[in-house]
Amino acid sequence: MVHYPKEGTFFSDNPFVVLSAAWVSPEEARAARLFERFALSQVTAKAAAAFEFRPGGAQLPSPSSGRGADVAVDLRQPQRVLALPEPRVLAAIRRAWQLDRKPARILLVVDTSTSMSAERRLDHAKAGLRAFLRQVSPQDSVGLTAFSDRVRNLAPIRSIRANGRELARLVDGLVPDGATVLYDATAAGVRRVEAHARADHINAVVVLTDGQDATSTLRAQDVIDRLNLHSESDRRVRVFTIAYSPDALQARGPLTEIARASGGAAYDGTTANIASVYRSIGSFF
Repeated sequence: MVHYPKEGTFFSDNPFVVLSAAWVSPEEARAARLFERFALSQVTAKAAAAFEFRPGGAQLPSPSSGRGADVAVDLRQPQRVLALPEPRVLAAIRRAWQLDRKPARILLVVDTSTSMSAERRLDHAKAGLRAFLRQVSPQDSVGLTAFSDRVRNLAPIRSIRANGRELARLVDGLVPDGATVLYDATAAGVRRVEAHARADHINAVVVLTDGQDATSTLRAQDVIDRLNLHSESDRRVRVFTIAYSPDALQARGPLTEIARASGGAAYDGTTANIASVYRSIGSFF
């Protein structure tokens, strides 16, 4: 039986909204509107009550709307509905959570090969990196590595308070040139974070590439094997990978395996949604 606190309860409101944004393609918006029409025609108040849900809004269905005596939800409840917290309260909760959680040590690893000039991929990726840096919590530390046909360590992993402006300047200065040593760069990034990994921190590498590895000395399996060796460690380094653009199609499988072996996550990105992808990764920390 569902328990209803005597102090009251909230309604869980999950609205359906078709987003209008630069990173939403016309096909995605059209598919969302089709689903909206389907939901409005099929998910009626009666259908919702049959599965022990309530209709939208604060109006309650009558007790006869459900399936009878076996319905676990008491349709007469809640007797007292609590108001939603004010925005300033929600903002304070979010700030408190950021300060209370583990600090993070994050290395951003960015592909700057020649192909990143196509479709202004690097320019869009820079916007995503700036969005990520704005989202980082004050107690976190962030570094930057770029790679093309070689790996360049541009900024050490330092407190974002001390490092933030320099990171933004370095991101702005990235230019596309050279081939793609994806696996060498990923392994080098993991080693950099491992060198000073701490059990009381979230230790992570975020890798973006727009193409298949070209000239690495390492294979994807070499990186995966190294990550598997440390999968049970409290200092493990989680790898978040971004297969960026259609040219990264062949790299998607290895990137997904690398992320899985580390306990991280794999993402697909385009020039339209890359800022959103970086924000999604940033919400993990």
